[in-house]
Amino acid sequence: MSERFLRMLGLAERAHAVKSGAFACEQAIRKGQARLIVLAEDASVDVKSAFLAKAQSRGIKIIAMSSKAILGSAIGKSPRAALVVTDSRFGQSLWAISQETGGGESVQDQSF
Repeated sequence: MSERFLRMLGLAERAHAVKSGAFACEQAIRKGQARLIVLAEDASVDVKSAFLAKAQSRGIKIIAMSSKAILGSAIGKSPRAALVVTDSRFGQSLWAISQETGGGESVQDQSF
């Protein structure tokens, strides 16, 4: 995982542009606030499948990166299986960083 990505994710959290936890993530997606979904690579198949379906139906970019522990640590919280970025600029920046550094893979076309 890219250190740059993790720092940007932490900055997004401090700017209140990240939702974490299953309920908060689902609410953000349902309300149309989600700009990017970040999944932990060690999240369960059910969690990955559920978020992939939601992302595909709403046209939200989704990437799988690192572990639950590292994602949680990046935002100063306990381990997280999924995060939703709600700010479009942070979402675009995080997506670009993940693609430039090879720090995450797009899961748009994958099935679990």
